[in-house]
Amino acid sequence: MNRAQKRRRQKLARRAAKNRKRGRPAEASDLQDLIRKGAEAHQAGNLPEAEVHYRKVVEADPENFDANHLLGIVLLQTGNHQAGIGFIGKALDRDPDHPEALHNMGKALQEAGRPEEAEKSYRRALAIKPDYGEAHNNLGNALKDLGRLEDAAASFHKALAIAPDFPEAHNNLGLVLQKLERLDEAAASYRKALAIKPDFAEALNNLGNAFKDLGRLEDAVASYQKAIAINPEYAEALNNLGLAFNDTGRFEESVKSCRRAVELDPGFADAHTNLA
Repeated sequence: MNRAQKRRRQKLARRAAKNRKRGRPAEASDLQDLIRKGAEAHQAGNLPEAEVHYRKVVEADPENFDANHLLGIVLLQTGNHQAGIGFIGKALDRDPDHPEALHNMGKALQEAGRPEEAEKSYRRALAIKPDYGEAHNNLGNALKDLGRLEDAAASFHKALAIAPDFPEAHNNLGLVLQKLERLDEAAASYRKALAIKPDFAEALNNLGNAFKDLGRLEDAVASYQKAIAINPEYAEALNNLGLAFNDTGRFEESVKSCRRAVELDPGFADAHTNLA
């Protein structure tokens, strides 16, 4: 045991003694049990319960990598991006070269509207784990947000070279190709996503947009309707369907669809404009 490990053990022993006095979990086995319970709740989608368990571990052992990392992920999933960044950052203080934590830090930064910092975090993860398909995909999303469309497409292609059956990466590649006005290729990417994941409502909506840009309005209508059949509260698809109905002269159906979009999302400015 080196000096640093010895100091760490002594520090944990002192903290355990304090925690016992305060009625908090003290032993490593107690903390691992809390992390296990938190992970079970997390996997079951019970984020509030998972957060409670992870916080108990962090209170007892503020330097615990797993608890800080997992708590950061929960906070990210509940939309508290800034707090999530803080806890994932604490995990990375313990293990700066952990690829999953670096990737999750990238996601937190990206969702907080900081794509340049997210790019750096994804690239650090990929320098350690080059075959990390999800990190290549999310790096592509950050590059797309930065307007670097060709670089984004390259990242999505790398993700798909690693994981050809990655529907989200096919969908994201389609979005970039559509922005690059490579519409037939975009439609092909959306179809690949849907071949893997037929109930992928977002890909159906995006395929509808590609069809609309290609002038294939009836195909666009059919694609939007399929997306809405999967997710009846998909306001964006309802608005897009309303526009397609308008372009095909089906004005009453257009108004009905746009009104439904506004009912679902009263702040949806485009849908309000389309009803004006």
